Amino acid sequence: MHPRDFARIGGLSLPAFAAAARDVSVDFAFLTPGKRYRAEIWRDSAGGGIGGDRFAMAVETRTVTSATKWPIRMEAAGGFAIASIPLR
Repeated sequence: MHPRDFARIGGLSLPAFAAAARDVSVDFAFLTPGKRYRAEIWRDSAGGGIGGDRFAMAVETRTVTSATKWPIRMEAAGGFAIASIPLR
């Protein structure tokens, strides 16, 4: 595997711009078509964000392709990070 096969994605909901939670969709169209990847996400869990438990976090793992669109909830002043690793 080549280092370019690994992708890191992140999003922040900065306090100045996000006084409330919001939903975003991550489009994996940048991945190589025809390949499958294991994606691990670290994101705010329910009750997280600036108005709640700032350390409340959920971790999920999914198989994704270039056709995947993954909806993610970001709590107020929260965020997410995704690491994708090619599957053999």
